[in-house]
Amino acid sequence: GGTGLGLAIVCELVTLMQGQLEIASEPGQGTTVQVRLPLAQADDIDEDAAAAPEAEAGQGSDQPAPPTEALLLAQPSAETETSGPSNHSGQSLRILVAEDNATNRLIIRKLLNRMGHQAVLCHDGAEAVATWKPGAFDCLLMDISMPRLSGIEALHEIRKQAGGADLVPIFAVTAHTMPDQVDTLLDEGFDGVLSKPIRTMDLSQALLRCRPESKPVDL
Repeated sequence: GGTGLGLAIVCELVTLMQGQLEIASEPGQGTTVQVRLPLAQADDIDEDAAAAPEAEAGQGSDQPAPPTEALLLAQPSAETETSGPSNHSGQSLRILVAEDNATNRLIIRKLLNRMGHQAVLCHDGAEAVATWKPGAFDCLLMDISMPRLSGIEALHEIRKQAGGADLVPIFAVTAHTMPDQVDTLLDEGFDGVLSKPIRTMDLSQALLRCRPESKPVDL
């Protein structure tokens, strides 16, 4: 059995994309799910050019990337996006996000963009450590189960490199949020734990602990 996150993630994605979700279920027959999205027609693309970055970003995986992941992997590894301050405090934060799942990256990026924050997206813990620089970010959102370096390992490495000089809040983002699991993550040094699928209100509350003190740094 799965974790039960699939439908919740789909609902969040459809809502973020201003679409409609219809579900019909019949005992003994199965379930039909229909998604309607207001998408503009895409221009033709150079398939060879688009395939190159995807292949590079997907190294180490034996499985072809799903459509959503292929779309995101065709972009640079460390992606940034912002629409200007629109959160309730009127302050835009620069946030480093480490998440190996393309769907979750899309959700977090859209949520942060809607709040008016700038997100720098990394595909795993090792990339997060390489991207992080002192004074470059106001907050970090860290998935726990990632290839190369786990979220816990990345947290320890970043704290080690900071040497106590740049203790910006680092939040764990995980589906494993039983009380003992949360306590373990807090004991490891995380400043808080956000449950998957991530909710707008939970994210907003966590970001209240972050102050916009980052300065432009060449990444």
